Amino acid sequence: MEHKQAHGGLIDRLIHLSFRQQAVVGLTVALAVLFGIVAYQQMPRNVYPDITIPVFTIVTENEAMAAEEVEMAITRPMEAAMNGLSGVLRVRSQTTQGLSSVVVEFGIETEFWRARQSVTERMSQVAVQLPPGTDPPALSSATTRLAEVYELAVEGDLSPLELREFAEWQLRYSLLNVPGVAEVLNMGGLMRQFRVTIDPNALRSYGLQLADIKEAITGANENAAGGFISTGPTEYTVRGIGRFNSVEDIRQAVVAERKGTPIFLRHVAEVEDSHAIRRGIASKDGRERVVSLIIKQPEADTVKVVQGIEQALENLEATLPSGVRIVPYYDQTHLIEASLDSVTHAIMVGALLVIIVLLALLGNLRSTLIVALSLPLSVIIAGVLMRRLGVGLNTMSLGGLAIAVGIMVDASIIMIENIYHRFHQSRANLNQPGVRQAVAHKAAIEVGRPIAFATLIIVAVFLPLFMMGGIEGLLLRPLAVTVSAAMLVALALSLTLTPVLGLRLLRPSPHRESDGEVAFVRWLKGHYAPLLEWTLRHRWPVIGGTVALLILSFLGLAAVGRDFMPKLDEGAWVISTVTPAETSLEENDRITSQIERLLAANPDIAEVVRRNGRSERAIGCVLPVNSGEIIANLKPRKHLSGRTSEILANVREQIEHIPGVAVAFTQPLQLKIDESLEGTPAPLQVKLFGPDIAVLAQKGAQIESLMTETRGLTDVKMDQVAGIPQVQVQVDREAAARYGISVAAISELVSLAVGGEELTQVWQNQRSYGVFVRFPETMRSDPAAISELLVDAPSGAQIPLSQVANVTLAEGPNVIWREAMNRRLSINAGLQGRDLGSVVEELRAGLQSVKLPDGYYVVFGGQYQNQQRAMKALLLAGGIALVVVFTLLFLALDSAPQALIILATVPSAFIGGVGSLLISGETLNVSSAVGFIALFGIAVQNSLVLLTQTREFLAEGHTRDQAIRLASIQRLRPKLMTASCTMLGVLPILLSGGVGAEIEKPLAVVMIGGLVTSTLFTLLVLPAVYLAAVRLRRRLARGPLT
Repeated sequence: MEHKQAHGGLIDRLIHLSFRQQAVVGLTVALAVLFGIVAYQQMPRNVYPDITIPVFTIVTENEAMAAEEVEMAITRPMEAAMNGLSGVLRVRSQTTQGLSSVVVEFGIETEFWRARQSVTERMSQVAVQLPPGTDPPALSSATTRLAEVYELAVEGDLSPLELREFAEWQLRYSLLNVPGVAEVLNMGGLMRQFRVTIDPNALRSYGLQLADIKEAITGANENAAGGFISTGPTEYTVRGIGRFNSVEDIRQAVVAERKGTPIFLRHVAEVEDSHAIRRGIASKDGRERVVSLIIKQPEADTVKVVQGIEQALENLEATLPSGVRIVPYYDQTHLIEASLDSVTHAIMVGALLVIIVLLALLGNLRSTLIVALSLPLSVIIAGVLMRRLGVGLNTMSLGGLAIAVGIMVDASIIMIENIYHRFHQSRANLNQPGVRQAVAHKAAIEVGRPIAFATLIIVAVFLPLFMMGGIEGLLLRPLAVTVSAAMLVALALSLTLTPVLGLRLLRPSPHRESDGEVAFVRWLKGHYAPLLEWTLRHRWPVIGGTVALLILSFLGLAAVGRDFMPKLDEGAWVISTVTPAETSLEENDRITSQIERLLAANPDIAEVVRRNGRSERAIGCVLPVNSGEIIANLKPRKHLSGRTSEILANVREQIEHIPGVAVAFTQPLQLKIDESLEGTPAPLQVKLFGPDIAVLAQKGAQIESLMTETRGLTDVKMDQVAGIPQVQVQVDREAAARYGISVAAISELVSLAVGGEELTQVWQNQRSYGVFVRFPETMRSDPAAISELLVDAPSGAQIPLSQVANVTLAEGPNVIWREAMNRRLSINAGLQGRDLGSVVEELRAGLQSVKLPDGYYVVFGGQYQNQQRAMKALLLAGGIALVVVFTLLFLALDSAPQALIILATVPSAFIGGVGSLLISGETLNVSSAVGFIALFGIAVQNSLVLLTQTREFLAEGHTRDQAIRLASIQRLRPKLMTASCTMLGVLPILLSGGVGAEIEKPLAVVMIGGLVTSTLFTLLVLPAVYLAAVRLRRRLARGPLT
């Protein structure tokens, strides 16, 4: 009791202070509004909350090594080193010809920059142990895909080399100056490079070896620092200038001398200004282009970064080469602005509907205006708390406002109603000095404590969401912060500003005896009273029917689909393409260009951009040359010929007739999120683990067949395990030993002569270009030609490669995937017309027919892992909320039985929520689960107010039957206002067709359906449960319920 008095005293003192310092209250609110406006202007804006988590990619390159060698010599050591770091949750990798990409994922609670430092230190330790010829490992955040906020195409009448030259040296460096830009990744066109093609016959005629060529090129391309000299008053710096500056300089490099005559590089090699070996091709609308991907820094504000990018592009416009155009084709801020505008508009419409309902049910314009004023004030001032707690503007935080907009007025409604009620009772004496303020003060004190407890219950329901970890915690925390901030601000206003405005503005009508009730409310009460009497007389059948409905709703929940997050229609598609493993870049370009032409001809598609292979500067995701992505931007929704799903199904069917390519459809932002978090763009990924690639391929084919036959799965695609053709040079150690030739010498020949090496760089006008050395095409075009290559022996003799090694055709893996220090094969699939949870259940049953050898096992990944983790976390959050709410109820009522009776209202909301999901076809996901949590708080809040008023009537001397009847009838209008305001607050989201509303629609569906049954329960069933509990307790001779 002491605690309650202290709490009540605090509220009483706050109300008392507000009446004494009315001007201070007004000024404080005005100042808070100004701070709130500034806070909203400073908030970062995005579609989803910032999900930058500590995930990093280590890319290591050794172009001469096959996938198996890279796996053993680079990938495995790097994995082992990273697995030992503190806080690491998972290490996965992708190894392909010449490239290793190791992804290190930390727990979400790990500090980003500390994790990066740990990875950098371990990476440096491993780097010194890597094979010769390996480039230093490069570290980047694996969220680079998620951070790709802007993409553009460089087009014009210039050659592919000139376009890439402009993109690489002018465009890229201009954009890197923009605050918040981390990297600019160019792809397509041709990268300039100086190429040295060695003539083996000329080498032999001059008696030279490959080592002589390497030493000549690197040794002839050096500057020297000579310090400085002083000559009297002047000091000069001394520089030795010897670096290459042109093709002629390279040709003039001295390789050796014979009898005083220099042998220049031009005597034994052809030197030309050419381009690097191509690993990627880009095109837009059927014509080859250079595309640029702009990657923002972690935690940078996407909107501000894009504004800086657009300003930089505008400044660059004046210096563009003649005929060159920069055409953006992906801007993440367009989706951000569209989704935020859509949800914001829905909230504003909802707020307007709430005000209309208030006016209709309160029947007093002044009361309505006072209550309505709390809406914008609560939303604006809540921005201060949101900003301080690191919450930005996104669909989740706006979803919190959508939930709060209908319930944040409850506190002010109760306050104004009671003040008006007391004014009405004392209307004869209100004009006497001091009476008006005394009556208002007393009325405010009467409801202050119930208002506080009712509000705290709503906040308590969302409190456990603050403690959630993982991606679900990042998504839900902004929503919980927003709801809590708005409700707490609304509570503060209801205890300070609202009673002051009520004192100043309310004027009870001297001619109305109905306490200000409008005719509609009186009509409702007239029909409600007999219905209430009927339920009280037949309370046990009513309770039994409610329990039966509850059981049916639990059974119905099994029929509700399960997903992770609602699907957002971004107005664009990303089509991932894969051709057979042995496909060259040029053939991949030819095949996928058919898809590009098909999409470009579609009247619903505005533009098409295609990328095949990868950029020459590998960052993050490493794609082989047989892979690619096609971005198709749709026309605005109002110009589409049909629904997006119908257009997609038609396009998918057309592409299926193109031979030699497998495709998977997703959306740009969804792709970036899924790949950043799970390494796959597919909603469902079945991961098969085991040591042997052949066994993985065999069992993976069986699983792929099973998934292909599963209803609701589309774009089923297994990781490619078919080997790519390899020319293997197997060293004959005994034969090599006879000539004194080391394995390293043979490897050096294969690496430089066949693969080629970049030995040094040419600096021109602050630009650097590689000097690439290789044998001519005719000397390395097939196994027979490679067999005839000459190996330098220590004696000076040159031995044909075929005499010291076996050159054969074989097959090797194209890409090797690994996870948890084991090889992994994945079968990816999309979803169409079915939920994720039911598909996985069917697959689990079907996988029983696939017999796996010892050491092999299956794990479900993709969005399914996030969905499972999120649902478990939400169940735990619900349990914690239940305990916290029960504690608050016990403190408010000082009665455990009555607290339990109120908690019995929770299942009533569950009935309507499940029913609405079944009727609408929505799934149980993060959004709908939050709707259930919100319902929990609202249902408890309404029941608490009802039982609190019942206790007040008991204290006035009424019997329990009379008290529950009086409280139910008198609370009819507030309960109807709460339910209708909350439902109308989210109704515009349910009806909205705008971008972004899809995320909140399941929440709106659950809340509207749940509020219908919850309100009916509170109005009709709760009084029956209350009286039944009283009778039951008396029968058990346990005394009266108190």
